[in-house]
Amino acid sequence: MAYRPSRVNIDGKSKTETRVSDADIMPGTAIKIVDNKFVQATAADYGKTEVYVASVAVLQGLTATDAIPAGDSIEGEYLDDSRCLAVMGIAGEKWTKDAGLTIGADGAFALEADAPILFAQEDFTIPAQGNKLAIAKVAN
Repeated sequence: MAYRPSRVNIDGKSKTETRVSDADIMPGTAIKIVDNKFVQATAADYGKTEVYVASVAVLQGLTATDAIPAGDSIEGEYLDDSRCLAVMGIAGEKWTKDAGLTIGADGAFALEADAPILFAQEDFTIPAQGNKLAIAKVAN
């Protein structure tokens, strides 16, 4: 089996905010801060508020396939220019290198040709089960 990322921060920059989660949050999904807690973000939030990507909760003993429970601490990686992060994709989508992505259902990232906020950095079909993290770069 090919290598799959086991963490979100793959560019080594580690620019994060830490907050408690308001609900169960999957690693690699888009999140934002509301009332000093992390909540799921949507495509409409991007450009209007700071959007982050939920990191894998390694310190809590969780993996890339485990939701971070409501009330637990989450590290949110900034979606800054030129960041390269592992993000969760929508099951069944076939990403190709440089395909445009936006925030889709449940904060996962989905293909988007017209107004992408990320670009896929690998060819990868998002599986229905297991590790759905795929490498993407923030659009400038």
